[in-house]
Amino acid sequence: MAMSILQEIRAIARRNIFLRESYYRVKPLLGRNIEFITFQQLTDWTIEWTKRLPQNYDVIVGIPRSGLIVASIIACRLGKPLTTPDKMLNAEYWLPTKDQTIKIGEVRNVLLVDDATGRGETMQTFYWQLKNVFGDSLNITRASLLVEKRATDKVDLYYKVLTKGAFFEWNLVHCERRPLGVDIDGVLCEEPPPEVDADERKYVNFISNARPYIIPQYTIEVIVTNRLERYREITEEWLKRHNVKYKNLIMLDLPSKRFRTQKIMIQNKVNAIRQFDLYWFWESNWTEAQAIYKACRIPVLCIDKMVLFS
Repeated sequence: MAMSILQEIRAIARRNIFLRESYYRVKPLLGRNIEFITFQQLTDWTIEWTKRLPQNYDVIVGIPRSGLIVASIIACRLGKPLTTPDKMLNAEYWLPTKDQTIKIGEVRNVLLVDDATGRGETMQTFYWQLKNVFGDSLNITRASLLVEKRATDKVDLYYKVLTKGAFFEWNLVHCERRPLGVDIDGVLCEEPPPEVDADERKYVNFISNARPYIIPQYTIEVIVTNRLERYREITEEWLKRHNVKYKNLIMLDLPSKRFRTQKIMIQNKVNAIRQFDLYWFWESNWTEAQAIYKACRIPVLCIDKMVLFS
């Protein structure tokens, strides 16, 4: 398969150290323009979309798993029974009230709902799963909150057309976009408060027992943290205990925390991104996320505000 222009430039840059800086100067012209969509947007858009939907559906059918989020909001707003394709085949429904019942043959119009439609294969699979059993006795409206432009003919109703690549907050932990780089504090685990960071005993106890926050279910290419090297063993133990899969762990090799400046901390992450040629990076701090994106021109997700720089 022929390489893209970007892949060719990357390959040359890896082989020639003198070309690396030139590569990162032209990379803004080749960068990825990507939209990041949050849970809050999904909720707000679904509520707004529901106002436009017909009211004549007997049942709302959500495509698992994330399509069920959208379908559940619609069902609650319209006061309709909710189910999934598999459950519907077994006549199983979540009903609006405990005294409501659905008899065989009463269901005629259903809204089959997904969160997003790309090629339309998932929607078609579940559409025909229901059609093959119920036949013409069931009128199925295919609906997707978000749809790529190429798939607008694969659904009957949609709220928004995606005109560029998109990442979804609800897919962060299980949909791979590799190679990925992440920060630790504020991303994989909770961020230590300033008063804890300033007290060595409290700090060691905190990072040893920090509550996990966002843990990808796939392998991270590199974890880049501004924790000092002397905390490596504690950090590795925490990562192992919480089943964090990763290949590399980069820490700051400084005598003490007082030598950490924002410039050094940002450069630590920029260097790692360039070394491992990452697809994207997750950063907790807003200022650092902006600076990292400006230097590297890869998508940088600021976890604190759930904003993607791209």
